[in-house]
Amino acid sequence: MVDWVCAAGCTLFMPSGSADHLYVILNCPKDFLGLPPQSCILVNFSTVRNAPYDPTCIVQSGSHSFINSTSYIYYRHARIETAMHLSSMVANNYFNPHQPVNEGLLSSIIAGLYASKFTPNFIKTLEI
Repeated sequence: MVDWVCAAGCTLFMPSGSADHLYVILNCPKDFLGLPPQSCILVNFSTVRNAPYDPTCIVQSGSHSFINSTSYIYYRHARIETAMHLSSMVANNYFNPHQPVNEGLLSSIIAGLYASKFTPNFIKTLEI
């Protein structure tokens, strides 16, 4: 997809483990102190199962076109990528864009990033 632009709320299917997971970009590319220029914070959705899960940000079925069962944001696996890397991976069809999340869901996910006890501490120090 040539016209893809890295922005807050965009979603991407990205390989993770044995499958692709849907990640949400939480911020427009930004220069964070100590990180590569034009970096983005990403988190992914995960289905709620019987095993313990992070209850900080529960996403109900239908909150996004991809979410068809109750899910949560997997803050433990929050990651940082540069906009250049994300754009390159999209251009090479390794990451696949999907429908963006709405502003309300994005705000809830960002609030949860700072509230979750599972978010890596260095990510909590970054101001989106």
